[in-house]
This record gives sequence, structure tokens and C-alpha cells, in this order.
Amino acid sequence: MIREWIESAKVATGTTFRPLSTEEVDRSVKMIVGRFTDPARSNLPLWERFYGEVARKRSDGWSLICDYPESSPIMLFEEEGEFRGYEFASREDMRSVLAETPGFEFYVTNRKAEFVLCYNHHDFIIGVGESRDWLSAIEDE
Repeated sequence: MIREWIESAKVATGTTFRPLSTEEVDRSVKMIVGRFTDPARSNLPLWERFYGEVARKRSDGWSLICDYPESSPIMLFEEEGEFRGYEFASREDMRSVLAETPGFEFYVTNRKAEFVLCYNHHDFIIGVGESRDWLSAIEDE
């Protein structure tokens, strides 16, 4: 369902992005898990496994994440028990797509997984890695 929303939004907005291969998604998720999660919590959703995270409650968090200075963001999401992802040509393309879709839980990172920003179903932005300082400067609603 999420993939269908995203593909529909791509047509509606004329944005540029490409789907990631299963191998690319797996590599990104493995890097994220290895760098930013607590193995003792492996049975929880990814965002609940983060350690050293910063979190802010923001209903506009899905859009704020698009302000993070990453020129080619990678968006990951879990659907039917599997992670899937897209690499966007720009932050604005990602924002345009997200604005056209119903809300869903997603993660944004880069190819090196130097950071992760998550927007969850509780309206929280959660950040780990290099995004911590950026997110710390944002206030809760």
C-alpha cells in the first residue's frame, strides 16, 4: 500500500526518485542496525531500538525531516514485514511526495547511513547519528 501511495505521488508531483534494490535496502538497514540500535531490543520496531537518540514531538515532523541538509535522501519504510526504499534526487522531491501521501512511518538516511531520522505514528521525529545536533535545535510543539 505505501509503495502504491508513493508511486501515485510520483506521478502527481512529477518528482524524481528511484526505487532501491533489495540489496541496497538490506545494506542500509544492516548499517543502521549495526550503528544505532541496541541488540537486546531486536524484537521491537527499528525506531524503538535506537540508543542515544534525540526525539521531538511534532505533527509537522514529516516535513521538517525534509529540511535536514542531505542532498540525496534515502527514505526507508517497512511494509508487509519487509523494508523498502527510495533514493530521492532532492529533499524537495521527497517533501512533495510525502505531502501527497497519507501519513506513514518512515526513516531517512544517506548512502553511508551516517544518520537516521524517523517519523513515527506518534508524531515524533527521532534522530540518531549525525542528525542528533540538528534535531536537538528543534523544539517540541
